[in-house]
Amino acid sequence: DLSLSRNKIITDISLKYLTNLTTLDLRYNRTITSKYVSKMTKLTMLTCSNASIIDSLTHLQKLHIKTSYI
Repeated sequence: DLSLSRNKIITDISLKYLTNLTTLDLRYNRTITSKYVSKMTKLTMLTCSNASIIDSLTHLQKLHIKTSYI
């Protein structure tokens, strides 16, 4: 009986410890993910703005080519 109850306590402690670790891991991952996502969003926004700059340059180039042909 004593050994059984000891085992039960150890199991309970282990489960609580694991639950705490899992919770911490999830929180940690969420924090990292949200930071990563916001960085990625900023990068995507930058990439989009670079694309629009390239579009503008291409547009200017086309206008320049049309003008030079005239």
